[in-house]
Amino acid sequence: MTSSAEVRSWIPEPRPDEDKDERGRVLVVGGSLRYSGAPLLAAIGAARAGAGIVTLAVSRSLALGLAGSAPEVTFLPLEEASTGVIDASAARAIATALEEGRYRALVLGPGLGHDPTTDGLVFGVLARATVPVVLDADGLNALARAERWPERLPKSTVLTPHAREAARLAGEAVPAARVEWARDRARSWGAVLVLKGPCTVIAAPDGEVFAHDRPNPALATAGSGDVLSGAIGALVASGLTPYRAACAGVLLQGEAAAIVSREVGVRGVLATDLAAALPRALASLTA
Repeated sequence: MTSSAEVRSWIPEPRPDEDKDERGRVLVVGGSLRYSGAPLLAAIGAARAGAGIVTLAVSRSLALGLAGSAPEVTFLPLEEASTGVIDASAARAIATALEEGRYRALVLGPGLGHDPTTDGLVFGVLARATVPVVLDADGLNALARAERWPERLPKSTVLTPHAREAARLAGEAVPAARVEWARDRARSWGAVLVLKGPCTVIAAPDGEVFAHDRPNPALATAGSGDVLSGAIGALVASGLTPYRAACAGVLLQGEAAAIVSREVGVRGVLATDLAAALPRALASLTA
């Protein structure tokens, strides 16, 4: 069982001479007309967790609407389907961006929406992915609708489901014995599993497990999972393995929630509050 002290030791310290490319590039793919905020939260989470460059790949109309929301984020406008989601044909443009843009991590899924086109996009991107993938939200839902989906995952994949999403992926409810269940599923799926909840369990295919047992109601807010997926993406881009990045991301967000809770309490906390506290959480964990 991995300890919190081990995870803290994995969080990289930036060098004084480091430039933005060395801190890592993250590409976030997500969003739809119905869920425009989710990919932005993931992008902000990645930036606040230390990524040097974050690019938000969203539909063209969404790119226009979000352009002024986060001036630090660059945009990759994608083709849009008539239903307001990213068109499946955009998988080729995303693959080209990954090849040419020197990205080190891909966050796929926040706010993609529920549409047959989305399934085609997700599997089209996964088939072409050349960097580690953090798969969240509607990206996970696309997997759950497919047969034999673990065979279609890239080698270095992080899955970040809450209990209901995990149940859809597994075809069964998550039992009370979450640690052993997560370990078994990570092995059988061949991916790092972040089973979110009051006690979040991170399991690797090789059997390594970290349980972050610090429940905090401040995390029970819309968008907190998007911030987490972005933070994990940033830590992957910094050079950590997918398992270490997932553990560090969960520990980091937990520390951010603790900071916000001390300042304003646990009610009325927004995902943007959690993201804003990530730099202080990084400073606290690496002090």
